[in-house]
Amino acid sequence: MTRLRLILLFLATLLPWTSPVQAQQTAAPASRPHILVVIADYLTLSDFHSPSAPDLASFFAQGQSAMMSPGLAKGADPISDVYATMGAGDSIRVGEVLQGSLGKALSAAGVSVTTIGDADGDDTGPYHPLNIFLPGTHNLASGSVADPLAPGGRRCDPALLFQFTKNALVLNDLVVVHDGDFARLERENRAGDLLPAAYVQHRLRAMQALDGYMALIQSRRAEITDVTHPLVIYFVVPSAPLDSHGQWNRLTPCLRSVTPPTASVLMSDTTQTLGLVAARDVAPTILAELNVIAPFTMTGAPMQASSSPVDLERLDRLTYLNQKIQLPFFWGLGFLGGGLVFFAVWFYVSTRSRPRPTAQRTLQYGVRMLAAWPAALLMAPLVPIQTPAQYLAVIAGVTAVIALLPSPAVIAIVTGGLLILDAALGTALVSQSALSAYYLSGIRFYGIGNEYMGVLLGAALITATVLPAPEGKRWPWGLRWFALVVFVLSFPAFGAKAGGAITAVLTFKVMWQKRRGRPLGAKHLLVGLAIGIGVVLFWGVIGHWIGVRRTHIDTAVGALEGQRFGYIMGVAWRKVGLALRVALHPGTLLGLAALGTLGALGCSLLKKPLLRFLERRPAYRSVLEAGVAGCVFCALVNDSGVVAAILLFITIVLPVLHDLLGEERCDLSPST
Repeated sequence: MTRLRLILLFLATLLPWTSPVQAQQTAAPASRPHILVVIADYLTLSDFHSPSAPDLASFFAQGQSAMMSPGLAKGADPISDVYATMGAGDSIRVGEVLQGSLGKALSAAGVSVTTIGDADGDDTGPYHPLNIFLPGTHNLASGSVADPLAPGGRRCDPALLFQFTKNALVLNDLVVVHDGDFARLERENRAGDLLPAAYVQHRLRAMQALDGYMALIQSRRAEITDVTHPLVIYFVVPSAPLDSHGQWNRLTPCLRSVTPPTASVLMSDTTQTLGLVAARDVAPTILAELNVIAPFTMTGAPMQASSSPVDLERLDRLTYLNQKIQLPFFWGLGFLGGGLVFFAVWFYVSTRSRPRPTAQRTLQYGVRMLAAWPAALLMAPLVPIQTPAQYLAVIAGVTAVIALLPSPAVIAIVTGGLLILDAALGTALVSQSALSAYYLSGIRFYGIGNEYMGVLLGAALITATVLPAPEGKRWPWGLRWFALVVFVLSFPAFGAKAGGAITAVLTFKVMWQKRRGRPLGAKHLLVGLAIGIGVVLFWGVIGHWIGVRRTHIDTAVGALEGQRFGYIMGVAWRKVGLALRVALHPGTLLGLAALGTLGALGCSLLKKPLLRFLERRPAYRSVLEAGVAGCVFCALVNDSGVVAAILLFITIVLPVLHDLLGEERCDLSPST
């Protein structure tokens, strides 16, 4: 560990990195702007276009807008986890050591901060989200800006709240306002204290109060800003409305407003996606606005404006639809796919001497459909869809069309080519696919995830061995294809998948040895591992030099330079936890059990026919041997790599089953 640390520190001295402590000391406050952050829970994009809030809609239309990923609602208090994440600049849960990193950085830089929190009248209860977001800061007006004329005090007084805001901005660099009306309203509604009609009325009043406050902010902005300290306003919605299970299934709006108004969209280096930011980007953004260097513990990135157009409503709708269809689609696929494979094996065994061409072709088409759905999920979002039922129908239709291709091998080749093309164009298809829809969870926002990594590796093995090539040039062609796949997976601007690159090199090394007829030993695997790590480090350094995007290597070196070993261990433990959660998920366990059962059944019933088939098709034997090794590498090298292993296994097995079903069979001996 000491030697590795010294090497990384030496590399850090060669690159234009600066120590976070030194950067903090040299960052000049200059003419810092005044920052106003308005926070309100349980709002959606439609609320910012509501006729009941025209000034809020105008504010949104004239600002720099985006959708924000709050992460999935997990744990005992998911909303507090979002506030903790926003204040830490990293994905954490409430109570973790990084909570309050934003407040500590602001205090160290001498930035004056005031919060106006829980300003929702009476009965605020124990919920104080700003104490999680910015713990230890002065709360100016907790619970004291209620409108006395509102029924039950269930609405803040927008004029009084504006006056508190105006006074706070005179004396402070950063003012954070939490509109607690919506939070308390949702708590009471979930507790069963409100009838549906009363809930609608109270929410309308809360929207009108918020709209009145934003109207005062816009119309009297000149009173709370000056040339020396311009005012920058952020409107952040930490959590979307909860469903009956205490979950949310959509992104939340986020807005930045400057003077003069400029309508554009926001993005960040975290997401690398126009119109999309993450909750952990809030803290680095505030620090960047105030000319304060963010500590290396913050894995988020400052938000940036872009003039490129993006359809936020489509982004929000597609994220919602992907969340809604995942359970019915994948559970249905598991049961139908498993039943089809079981029936195909039974059909092959029971009809050896009685061929049934129609049933045979039907089963082959079903196998091709099982191979086609990953590509269908890539292309289905290109069709305008509005409801989950429409989405599922489009996926089924596209799958049926792709299954018209002659074999699963051809389908795998087409899918692999589509993945490479999509990676070169920014992985928009992968990011929007229901198979790897990470926009809400925030596991990753760009590049190729574990799911399509498994599909791409299987497609690469098939392409390099099955696709026809000029005589004598099989392996030069195969090597070029393998190199392309490794490049796509490892290059920061394309796949951005370090574990995938290492897995690919190891898998292709096994394939290379098998096809050359050479024995495979530990030294070959060590060479492959060294090459894979070298490729990742190479692209990490090159990517930093050419400014492609900040990589995990940058973050790790910065953490080592700042001696933040606890941070590195924390990240490692989170990765281990993620891998265990995915591996022990009921769906994963059921899938592994089903694949294991079908595999054992198939090998026992089809052992001799399968061996004869592989003798006639040595290319398939190489694909299976290297692919099974690749499944092991997927599980060992990648967090949650068991998912990649399952999809890699499916990709390499379906062509064998399909062609085995299509062969003419005769059980009579040659002497007969």
